[in-house]
Amino acid sequence: MKRSTTAWLIGTAAIMLGMPGAARFTNMDAFMVLIALEFFIIGPLWALGTGIFAGWDAKARWWLTIANPALFIAGAWIFLEMGELDFLFYAFCYLMVGVLGMFITTVIRKHRAGQ
Repeated sequence: MKRSTTAWLIGTAAIMLGMPGAARFTNMDAFMVLIALEFFIIGPLWALGTGIFAGWDAKARWWLTIANPALFIAGAWIFLEMGELDFLFYAFCYLMVGVLGMFITTVIRKHRAGQ
């Protein structure tokens, strides 16, 4: 595994596990703000960035698009509510955003290489 892929995986773990963990140790208002940021802004943007990063070398990095929602589920179930099925919806959305970003990046790279 390349150093950049390892760094990206560590960043994914820090965001997907760290945000809910950090939110747990704040007061209720800050907790709601951090969780809303995680679910609606940071999570989808990181999933898109992961898909774009994986699309640069899709054969070697495809698993990063699966690791992102898996780490999100782990963080949400550990720090927020164990077994809550609503988090699966967010994980599925993150997975679709990541796969779509990877697919579009791969298609654009192949199209540019053919010219």
